Amino acid sequence: MASSAGGGATRNCDGFASENGFTARQCGAARKPPLASAATTISAMEAAPTPPTLRLLAWPDLSPGQQAQVRGLAVSEDGVEFAGAGDKQVAAVEAESGDDLVGLAIITGEQAVGFLVLKQRSKAPAWARPGDAVVSGMRIDQQVQGTGIGSSALALLPQWLRQHWPGCAAIALTVDENNLRGIKAYARAGFVDQGLRETGRIGWVRRMRLPVSGAD
Repeated sequence: MASSAGGGATRNCDGFASENGFTARQCGAARKPPLASAATTISAMEAAPTPPTLRLLAWPDLSPGQQAQVRGLAVSEDGVEFAGAGDKQVAAVEAESGDDLVGLAIITGEQAVGFLVLKQRSKAPAWARPGDAVVSGMRIDQQVQGTGIGSSALALLPQWLRQHWPGCAAIALTVDENNLRGIKAYARAGFVDQGLRETGRIGWVRRMRLPVSGAD
């Protein structure tokens, strides 16, 4: 599963426009997806079973061995294309001195099996709403893909946000149109397609969002 947080020209599904000159699925061949009920909340994710040993740890809290595991995550070529290069992701996290960007390792037992970046406020992309925590570059090691680790990790995000970023009212992301596995996984977790498409880093992306219940 991989997500993208890039942004560009935005149109509704009736009239895509590209300013970057890449070739992607044409708007005329795409149908505007129906908007899901706005009543969907993060509780849908929290209801999903979570492996008892699964947890999220911020980059500074990882052991040197776990940091090495994050750097060595085995991700498919498609995963790298959708999420970007892992070394650049880690470098951005290590360079951050404020509280608006954090790297979270997905830990099962003592093994790092995935990684994602959360952004808010000054580090959030221009399309984000006030109060959004934006998921960027989520990657899961190939050895555990298809086991539900990614969805279970998403189910842990509300608890993390309430503890560390209590001002965040929703989790938001963009996902590449060709990342069908990611789109299905986010939809299963309760994310709502916002009905907008925009130019991303490698092609068209869709915005998805999920309100967080119990936020300040």
